[in-house]
Amino acid sequence: MQLSTLNDLFFLHVARRDRPSALQVKRNGVYHGISGWEVVREVEAIANGLLARGLHRGDRVALLAENRPEWICIDLAILTVGGVTVPIYPSLLPAHIEHILRDSGARAIFCSSAAQTGKVLPLRQALPALEAVVQLDLPPPEGSVSLDALRAEGRAKAAELPELHRTRAAEVQSEDVATLIYTSGTTGVPKGVLLTHWGILSNILATNDLVELGEEDVGLSFLPLSHIFERMMHYAGLLRGASVAYAESQETLGDDIRAVRPTVLAGVPRFYEKLAARIQGAVASSSPMRRALFRWALAVGGEQAGFRIANRPVPAGLQVRLALAHALVLRKVQARVGGRLRLLLSGGAPLSRELALFFYALGFTVLEGYGLTETSPVICMNRPGATKPGTVGKPIPGVEVRLAEDGEILCKGPNVMKGYHNLPAETAEALRDGWFHTGDVGRFDEEGFLLITDRKKDLIRTSGGKDVAPQPLEAKLRESPLIDSAVIVGNRRRFVSALLVPNFAGLASAAGAGGAAGGTGGTAEAGGTGGGTAGDRAALLGQPSVRELFQRELDKLNATLPPYATVKKFALLDHVFSLESGELTPTMKLRRRVIEERFAETIEAMYREEA
Repeated sequence: MQLSTLNDLFFLHVARRDRPSALQVKRNGVYHGISGWEVVREVEAIANGLLARGLHRGDRVALLAENRPEWICIDLAILTVGGVTVPIYPSLLPAHIEHILRDSGARAIFCSSAAQTGKVLPLRQALPALEAVVQLDLPPPEGSVSLDALRAEGRAKAAELPELHRTRAAEVQSEDVATLIYTSGTTGVPKGVLLTHWGILSNILATNDLVELGEEDVGLSFLPLSHIFERMMHYAGLLRGASVAYAESQETLGDDIRAVRPTVLAGVPRFYEKLAARIQGAVASSSPMRRALFRWALAVGGEQAGFRIANRPVPAGLQVRLALAHALVLRKVQARVGGRLRLLLSGGAPLSRELALFFYALGFTVLEGYGLTETSPVICMNRPGATKPGTVGKPIPGVEVRLAEDGEILCKGPNVMKGYHNLPAETAEALRDGWFHTGDVGRFDEEGFLLITDRKKDLIRTSGGKDVAPQPLEAKLRESPLIDSAVIVGNRRRFVSALLVPNFAGLASAAGAGGAAGGTGGTAEAGGTGGGTAGDRAALLGQPSVRELFQRELDKLNATLPPYATVKKFALLDHVFSLESGELTPTMKLRRRVIEERFAETIEAMYREEA
């Protein structure tokens, strides 16, 4: 069957396959299956409800909700009536939500709960395009309607015009925009990425040919569906008849994994870091004999992993030792994640080679990929039979990759975005001569595997896969009379941190300790931070009351940010950035790489303990 749109995926696969547990949801502590037919009926009711409210082809509909079965059903309903889904992270603050709704021109928004609806209702007066707010949970507050009410409108519309839904779905073309996803830009203003039906579908088909899912597979959904990686995994599961279960929350994730017993997990490196830390923590708290046994089993598993990765047969002697290691240790570790997990898929940020090898040694298969929202998302990936930990694999079929002279990774293929919504200059900058410029720097090894070595842009990507623009945060911090310079760090790290250079004159005044600061009459350095020796400054910065002053400044900033962008830790520097020391350019811009190398130990210290 020829597929050209995501609507084809729904009508030719979901609607023709009645899987008993196409989706699974936890109710009262127990997972219950939702059949394929139930999914189809839900999609059709919501789609007809949207048609009853006059949704036209190309209209934007926003979706502000945590992962749950209704999310994907609403998404498919929007797509099958020719609409454009605008996903919004449920952790976003009202100001960010308002920008997305205004820029996208969304006509309607689905909100999961009263808490999410409460973010939107006060914005309606400033958003004339927004006609309807639909709340999934009951009861809906005044100014919104319930999902139940929309379903009822849909059933009435279907009785009146039974073929309207399929007619509208058939009108959608492969190059029509399917979704408008907002991602942080280097200026901190979210950019709307326009992805087409065929762009996403081509990516699903190409990756499914490499790592095929089947009806025996079960995935656990815990990455936000607002993230294109998680959404693509949903579509791939629907295509192949796999079952998707929803984690109840991040707090219950361990219990949910053991209850669902997934065969496939898709996560960002931060998830795998936490999982490895939990395993290692459990080992560390065990007896010396158990710790020694674990180290031995891990070493045996590591030997075996080397043969598996190289596609070489495992020697008989090693197989015997591996069977013993599995019986004594590895089987118990695997049981902690359900006991039947066959694939760990990683994306969103680089996964360390050491972490990948750790999971290989435990008996899992780890496949890391690389891509961006702008590429629907996959550009490269490791695959069974062609895996190299520490790399992001080779380009997937249909996608071309080359390196610019400066090492920037360029990509061309049907998966590349149509452009940035309402941003022609940014679109022209990103899409040049048919090639998408990723902003990442990399190199190919001798076997054609791609390694990501740097980021050309200053945009920080945490190990959780979230992008954070440092410049706006730094500018906001510099507004404080206590702060002369700020450098936001956290690329590939668990969270965002800051290096802060105080304005020592302002600090001395605020702390009421002019003498400790070495006085305010000294010669100002690099922008007037005040005088005093480095020893005087270090003594001042070591005072707990001084750290409390800076913590309050950070608290003010953090109150305006989504959780993933908040500054969790900070270090106070008694060193002033200067042109002479190479930390500033002639135009007084920060040389980030120089600063991060110079203060590498200080930065490392902020990440030695969990936030």
